[in-house]
Amino acid sequence: MVYKYEDIIAKIIFLSEIEFSKKIAESCIAQGRKFGINIIPFKGVHGYKSEDLLKKLSLKPKYFFKQGRKGVIGCFLSHYLLWLECIKFNKPYLILEHDGYFIRNLERGILDKFDDVLKLDNENPYSDDYDNKVNESADFIVEKYNNPKTKNTELNETGNYLKGAYSYIIKPKAAKKIVEWIKINGFLPADIQIGNKIVNINVVKPTIVRLHPLYNRQVIRLSLTRNII
Repeated sequence: MVYKYEDIIAKIIFLSEIEFSKKIAESCIAQGRKFGINIIPFKGVHGYKSEDLLKKLSLKPKYFFKQGRKGVIGCFLSHYLLWLECIKFNKPYLILEHDGYFIRNLERGILDKFDDVLKLDNENPYSDDYDNKVNESADFIVEKYNNPKTKNTELNETGNYLKGAYSYIIKPKAAKKIVEWIKINGFLPADIQIGNKIVNINVVKPTIVRLHPLYNRQVIRLSLTRNII
């Protein structure tokens, strides 16, 4: 199916229970407006409130999630609910976590350049030179995604997976592939769930949506992982 640029629905996951999450999401929404993107806030699933929803959706993890990983489950569920929306409304979804921050325009013909999933940040957010890399100028291209950090572990059954699921576009047919895989195999953390053994993954160069530049990723993760994304 051919989709138009105007078909893209952009949503950002945040936790209403956490003030920091709301504030950083608001900043990212305002930044999106500067690039003509209407980002709709989406109330995410708090990790400690995930059990009832797991039962309602008949979802089970593929592997045991150790104590303290409630935030990972809440994060997965937040993405999963958006994948279900993507399927229901048959529209491409631009999905951001609360710190997904636009720094470049989204090309008008972007949907014609990939089949399933498009990662909007080409750089490694955990590298020391991340800020320099994302700001480098380059001709716009879309290419096959390759995460060199992907390790051959038991969680690697999904293949080469996203290095963070904080900014990507997913088409309905890709969302269906992931949801069907989960029904058969059980679920994994959101970024690992999006792997190239399930869907085709492409990435943009240069980066279009980066992690929020005013916040240190490690600090965010340490302070919020137990509760959020």
